[in-house]
Amino acid sequence: MKVKRLTSIALVLCAAWVRLWAGESKEQEKFFQTTAAQAEKGDAVAQCALGACYESGRGVAPDLGQAVKWYWKAAKQGDALAQSALGACYEMGRGVAKDFKEAVKWYAKSAAQGCPHGQYHLGSCYVSGHGLAKDYVEAHKWYSLAAAKDHALARKALPALERRMTPDRLAEARGSPPAPVPEKKATP
Repeated sequence: MKVKRLTSIALVLCAAWVRLWAGESKEQEKFFQTTAAQAEKGDAVAQCALGACYESGRGVAPDLGQAVKWYWKAAKQGDALAQSALGACYEMGRGVAKDFKEAVKWYAKSAAQGCPHGQYHLGSCYVSGHGLAKDYVEAHKWYSLAAAKDHALARKALPALERRMTPDRLAEARGSPPAPVPEKKATP
């Protein structure tokens, strides 16, 4: 149920952003003002959208500190998209000090709710070892979940990751038992 709601919200936001990016600055400013009013009332979706406005400079001057503030407010309310965006801010040091462990924390919260962005980014952290130990099997799990939701970057990253994995680790990631180890024959 949360995934359907998240997908619906993401589609609405994406549609709004497409209209805004193609539109005039007056429309962007109006969207920003309307979104800000809703965000101030505590609407988590609006808070996430407001964070995106501040991050991108749509309808307002870019302000990464304000972007983080609004992403954080929405993320604390459980908004999965905001959690992923906040994780990205921590991973890249945008508006906050770079902190890979904090990035992983927010990506994991987002991924656990089924957000493909959080799943993809958590998988990437497992590949790079940023904020946690490298683990290609875990990376494969998260990339696969995101790719199943048609996340373009995850669909591209998954085969690249599979090429880096040993056959046993790939079989483990796919849920198959590892290949049996041939027994050494005793030499006479």
